[in-house]
Amino acid sequence: MEGSVAGRPYGSGRFGQWIEDGFGLPAYRYRVDPDAADLEAGTYCSRVRRPGDHVHQVGNDRLVAVVSTCGYVRVRQDEGGPKFLDDHDPETGRPAGGFGRLSGGPRVLATGPDRQDPAMERVFGMGYYRRTVEDECHRVDQVVFAPFGDDPLLISQVTIQNKGVADTAVAWEETWGCRLVPLSYRAHLMAMYQGDMGRIPGIRRRMSAAYRMEDVRREASGLLVRPVHGGPDPGLEDEWRRTYALASSHPTLFGGEPIQAPLPTCTFEDPSPPAVFLLSLDAPAEEADLDPSQGRMRLVRRFGLAGGESRTLFLAYGYLPEGFRLEDLLTRYGTKSLPGLLERSCGLWRGESSWLQVPDAPWIGRELKWSGYCLRSGMTFDTFFGEHVLSQGGVYQYLGGIQGAVRDMLQHALPFVLSEPRILREALRYAMKEMLPDGSLPFAITGHGVIWPTTLRSSDLGLWLLWAAAEYVLVTRHREFLDERVAPYPMDGIVREPESVRCLLERCRRHVLEVIGTGPHGLMRITAGDWNDGIILNHTAPEKRPEAERLGESVLNAAMASYVLDAYTDLLAFDGDPDGAASARAWAAGQRDAVRAQWTGRWFRRAWLGPGTGWLGEDELWLEPQGWAILGGCAPKRQAAVLRRHINRLLRQPSPIGAMIRNADEGASREVPSGESLEGGVWMSVNGVLSWALTRVDGLMAWEEWERNLLSRHAEAYPGIWYGIWSGPDHYNSVRSPRAGLAASDRDPERGHNSTDFPVMNLHAHAWPIYGASKMLGLASTAEGIRLEPAIPHARYRFHSTLVGFRKDEKGYSGWYAPLAKGCWTIRLRMPKEERKRYGTLLVNGYPQPLSPGREIVIRGTGGPGSPLRWKLH
Repeated sequence: MEGSVAGRPYGSGRFGQWIEDGFGLPAYRYRVDPDAADLEAGTYCSRVRRPGDHVHQVGNDRLVAVVSTCGYVRVRQDEGGPKFLDDHDPETGRPAGGFGRLSGGPRVLATGPDRQDPAMERVFGMGYYRRTVEDECHRVDQVVFAPFGDDPLLISQVTIQNKGVADTAVAWEETWGCRLVPLSYRAHLMAMYQGDMGRIPGIRRRMSAAYRMEDVRREASGLLVRPVHGGPDPGLEDEWRRTYALASSHPTLFGGEPIQAPLPTCTFEDPSPPAVFLLSLDAPAEEADLDPSQGRMRLVRRFGLAGGESRTLFLAYGYLPEGFRLEDLLTRYGTKSLPGLLERSCGLWRGESSWLQVPDAPWIGRELKWSGYCLRSGMTFDTFFGEHVLSQGGVYQYLGGIQGAVRDMLQHALPFVLSEPRILREALRYAMKEMLPDGSLPFAITGHGVIWPTTLRSSDLGLWLLWAAAEYVLVTRHREFLDERVAPYPMDGIVREPESVRCLLERCRRHVLEVIGTGPHGLMRITAGDWNDGIILNHTAPEKRPEAERLGESVLNAAMASYVLDAYTDLLAFDGDPDGAASARAWAAGQRDAVRAQWTGRWFRRAWLGPGTGWLGEDELWLEPQGWAILGGCAPKRQAAVLRRHINRLLRQPSPIGAMIRNADEGASREVPSGESLEGGVWMSVNGVLSWALTRVDGLMAWEEWERNLLSRHAEAYPGIWYGIWSGPDHYNSVRSPRAGLAASDRDPERGHNSTDFPVMNLHAHAWPIYGASKMLGLASTAEGIRLEPAIPHARYRFHSTLVGFRKDEKGYSGWYAPLAKGCWTIRLRMPKEERKRYGTLLVNGYPQPLSPGREIVIRGTGGPGSPLRWKLH
């Protein structure tokens, strides 16, 4: 289907177009429309990036590379603490590396920013970045890719073609960087208390200057250098001490609480970063140079090309964390393995993630495959916790310097429950390794194992852990996970003994029920905030905040608890704990009743912030609790219909993309204009829950809302904004803002906090479309198996994942269920009465099975790993 930009596929925007690459995968060919006069809609800080510096993510399970249309590549590695292996400085014009130059023809052909050819073709692919440049004599095709898997390196595959008939002698010079830049939260805090967020990159460069590069190995195969920390900058450390003292006496939402130092190994920046290498893999290099002062590594390859001949070079750039040896990598990526390596890697990406294909809407399958790649390639490895992690990314990681919140990491891992359950299991282990002695979870982690020093003590975090754990165990049937042992966070310098997952989840539940507990109206308390981290800060007077934190209640928390604790009840029942299940069920019922009492006649209230402030959400519709209220069974059928109507009229219909989070005309916070951020923006996480909840009320509206939150819809509504095409932030400004469709930015963008400074690579933009696709099937786990109630208004579609498959076509329905444990399972399929009458034959594992009466078709059979329960309904 053609999109709003003539001649381009749906969802392409004005900066290029979606294509299918040579590997059968979606890719984005970046080619700026000459009619697009402004490359950069909106405002941002010029000290962070320049106009036209549009980036994509290339990664695997170990590292993330930020690749730019300007030609540079920066690798982020998290072992020892998140950092870039190279610096890109827009103020001085010093680019990061990752590019090359070909000499020997009439002019130098470059794939980098210093001599960039405006005609250079750039393609963002699944796992790669391709740049192609040519003149009348030669053609250079450089593909930088991260091999699928867990290896800490990128491969630069460079194919050079002699387009003429005469022989030529050429030289390929490839440059990469080794100027480490810590993604330090300390820089964020110092800049914030100085009132100039644009200082963050400069402060981090001063931290970077403390590392010097020692030449460890220089030979024909390439370079190996080791960064050595020469000690902190005294002036910077003085500034940090002053900032920390100020923050401790005047704490804010984003920092200032005393820093807990549980172990000496916890650090804000990595004092012993891994060695960095640049290698020539297919043949020795003629030159291998290191410029320590500039942080440059350079390899030169010289060779001749006959007329019409092509030659492909292979180079590797990466680092050596603990457990990796250079010799092993050289063996694994030896000359015999190089031909076809890119194709094999892309082939593995092709089979990844869950996806949904709808023949009438082909962009849906394209986007879900793409988002599946973007989600998994955002993974890194945290050596403090010893687990892979899916950091939220975006402005939070790259400018804020935090891995958080824990709720976000769990949301990003949830889609993998059907495709690669190991990833969700690691996220659960990571979260439990963060757990404090009272069962609470810290909001975020920064550096190497440091608990983020903040006043923020969100009351909802435990609910996300309980939900994700229930989802994992019930969908996969991996009961043995509950017996695994995990060591919680080492408080006060004491390493704690490992405990079973079962015990840690129970501690988390007790913290929710007994420590957070309920307030005067029976609703779960809000403490310092819930999902909306700034709700008390932005909606209470300073003198009333202590009262709000002590007494305040969250309808959102209570509504979510109604759903989550029911799911956790099923987990406890599955695990053979009837007493625990009864207790959890009773608490869920109590929260459900308390939420029902907050019905205004049009919607549910949002929160009670104490007697001095009172209720939020009586005259304004706050979206956050409404979806959970439906999912948690708090809204009887008639109320749900009324709620659906008001959500549609006030929050959905005015917006060309997803629903707005509030319908207020004026923002309550003087710092945040109406229609932006939490004062009426469009949030992926909230709308993911909304579209799922609407499947219980109005299937067509649920599908429409899910589709409106896709990147392709944003690209159609706002084709002149570069982000929101191949990636995006976690929220956009809504139509109530004069800057609709943009990421949030400060009124003073050069000094303020701007999402526009890094408006892509936020994993919410990719996680919720995938997770939501399964919810459009009405997929839910039960104590006996799964339940399905499709809400997809198309005659033909197909959902595929490792654990669950579902297909609808002109013949009927079919599918499979393959949990991690073999057993006899029950699938319950519900459909409208009229449609149910069409079907008379049910096959389960190849054998006929009687059809149950009524709307619900009951499918029973055995299935497990490698031998799914397969069924067909005709």
